[in-house]
This record gives sequence, structure tokens and C-alpha cells, in this order.
Amino acid sequence: MFKLFAILLSLSLPAMAQPLSVVTDIGPISGIVNAVGHDQVSVTQLIDDQQSAHHITLRPSQARALASADLIVLTGPALLQGLYEKIPTLAPETPIIVLQSIEGTVLFGTDEHHHDDHDHADADAVDPHMWLLPENAITLAREIASNLAKLDAANAQVFTHNAVDFETHIVALARNAPVFSPSDTIGLSHNAYQYLLHDLGDPRTIVVTDAKATSPSAKDIAEVQTAVSKTPPLCFVIDPNEPSALAHQIAAAAGVDTITLSPLVGNDMGHNNAYLDLLATVLRGFQDCAS
Repeated sequence: MFKLFAILLSLSLPAMAQPLSVVTDIGPISGIVNAVGHDQVSVTQLIDDQQSAHHITLRPSQARALASADLIVLTGPALLQGLYEKIPTLAPETPIIVLQSIEGTVLFGTDEHHHDDHDHADADAVDPHMWLLPENAITLAREIASNLAKLDAANAQVFTHNAVDFETHIVALARNAPVFSPSDTIGLSHNAYQYLLHDLGDPRTIVVTDAKATSPSAKDIAEVQTAVSKTPPLCFVIDPNEPSALAHQIAAAAGVDTITLSPLVGNDMGHNNAYLDLLATVLRGFQDCAS
């Protein structure tokens, strides 16, 4: 009798909606999707948090995830060169959000301090680390909310509310951001922080590897060593996701402190969200550098 009652009860209850399947490329983008979608999304991430985002090939399981996704959210071709073009062929009917192509996304060129407000036709000209500009994260959150609402109209207001809440948290973190002078100098093992540093006063940088993580030539290395000896930076920021032995050597030779900061994953800062923890971590790191 009890089993029969349980069966009848289950038949009378409305079926729980399955979370929307969303595929992302990197951890910060997953964090933004989770901030907007919460329990209404299930996220599959293509690039591991400890993996270089500049060098990736798809596993068969990842190709299957793309093929079955309800929504795909990517940084753009500047980050995923060689892979970006393949993704639409694996999921031809799936809507794809590309941060690099959203109206209002701020894009910086790989040449230091060059920037503009809309898409570059040439992915090689774009610094791919655009998620580190808080303004771009907010733009992406709004776009994600709009697209999730189309897929799940019943939760449209929830997605909008979540996006606004996410923006509020970013603004609160930005209030405590350090401020540098344009005359300050910071060393970077990998030029991944142009977007964020633009918001922090646009200090000068001495870079070992460029935004594409290209190995420096002997001439490049000599120029970095000369620049460091002439103007020792406040600190050297080390990206643990890319080769950094050379940057450590240059910093040690000049007596410059190093700070390890990943542009992809932050420490647990109590926000329960990958993007907010990342932003809080890098802001804390640059605060340490400023002091």
C-alpha cells in the first residue's frame, strides 16, 4: 500500500526541470555563468584551471559535451586560436555567446596600452585576457542572463536578478582596488593583466612573455634584463599557468619580490564563485605589490 501511494504521489507532482547544459572555455567564464544561472545551469568547462588556455586540444568527452549543450559561452578566438573555429561544427544548432564579439566589450590590443570598444577582425591583434576587466565581466553576465531567459522563460526574472547581484559584488570589490601611478612599474612573467591594470591606474609594465604566451627571443630577454636594471619594478607578478623560471631568475637577480597570481583561478576568498574569488585574489595581490 505504501509503495502504491508513493507511486501515485510521484505521478501527481510536476516534473523538475533539468538544469540547462552550458559549456564554457575557462574557469572565470564558468564563474560568471554560475553566478547568473545558479541551480538552473550545469556547467562543463573545457580548459582545466591549472592548464594553459593558450594551448589546448579537445578530448572526445568534451566534443560530446559541446554537441549536447543548450548554450556555449566562450572568451573568443583571441584565446582559443586553432580551436575556436571547430566548435560551431561540433554544435551547429547551439547558441554561442562570444565575449570578444559582444557589443560593448572593451578589447585591448596586444600592443601595450592600445584599446578600442569593439571587435577586432584579426584575433592576433587582441589581448585575450578580456575577462579580467570587471566591466567586461558585467557585460558578459547581462548577455548570459538574456540568453538563458530565452532557453528558460520561467526563470527569466531569476537570471536578471542574479546578473544584477553579480554586478553589485563586482562593484563592491572594485571599491577596495589598489591604485597605481602611471610612473609605477610592475614586472609580469606573462602579459595577462593589461585589462585589469588599465583600471588600476595604468602603470608601466616590464613583460617577459607576451599576451599570447610566446617564448621570448634572446633579444627580448636582454631588453627585459636591461629594463629591470634601469627601473626595478615594485614586484614581479608570476603566472603559474605559464613557464616562469626566466621571470623568477630576472627578479632574483634584481632583488625584486615576486607575487604568484593566476589569471584563471583565484584563492578561496569566501565568495563561493570562481570569478569573484579570482577578482578578489588578483586585487589583493596587486595591493601587496603596491605596498
